Amino acid sequence: MWTPILQRFNATSISLQSIDIDLDTVVTLYESLEKYVEDFRERFDVYLEQAKTMCSKQLFSWDGVRQKKRKKFFDQTESNNELLEGEQKMKCEVFYVIIDRLVVNLRERKLSYTDINNNFGFILKLDTLDTNGIREKAKNLVKIYPEDLNETFIEELVQFKNILNLFSKEDKSSFISLLKCLTNSALLTTFANVEIILRIFCCMASSNASGERSFSVLKRIKHDLRSSLVDEKMSSLSILNIESDILQQIDWSDIIHKFAVLKSRKKLI
Repeated sequence: MWTPILQRFNATSISLQSIDIDLDTVVTLYESLEKYVEDFRERFDVYLEQAKTMCSKQLFSWDGVRQKKRKKFFDQTESNNELLEGEQKMKCEVFYVIIDRLVVNLRERKLSYTDINNNFGFILKLDTLDTNGIREKAKNLVKIYPEDLNETFIEELVQFKNILNLFSKEDKSSFISLLKCLTNSALLTTFANVEIILRIFCCMASSNASGERSFSVLKRIKHDLRSSLVDEKMSSLSILNIESDILQQIDWSDIIHKFAVLKSRKKLI
């Protein structure tokens, strides 16, 4: 089961990390991958037969094992929980759980890209929108980016609808190709705000990653024995840990002596 899933995840991940990809393509890839994983719910019997052939076994490890019965007290009612066995137990408690978890995680990642794409995606579909629809969507972009766009962007985009018909299908196929075509044409000064919004969209990150290594280093500093560390002290210890190469070259004898003099509680009589 995992072989085709991981192959598709790996191929999609490589595409998401390409330089020329835009958010419109990212959303399409996430949607296709989500539907691909959802279709696996109907292929349990296929993978079960393949697993039986590979391991030369027909029974699961829990088959034939006596089911434990929990003692019922006098004030408890009868429960309708059905005890699953054999293939149904593997399907409901393992197979479906894995597939559903993958689908949920894909949807969570897709939502952030979908919201951004919905704000910009209408630009490539200006010829299908009426003038009022273009103005409403343009006003939304002006509200989101007030420091980058001015009010003239609304009417500028309405005029750009007629200009967009002059571009070829290849130029209108993606935001990157449309931005390149507009930048290299003589229309750049006329549609300056359109060029700005295209650059904003094309510069947005199409993939994300988490810095797990930094958290593992932080655990060395703040653990169960140091749970009461304040932020200032923890930040100082983190800097010492990060700059350990410089730290090892420092002579600590003078620093320790000064610290001992300041903190000494002994008084000479």
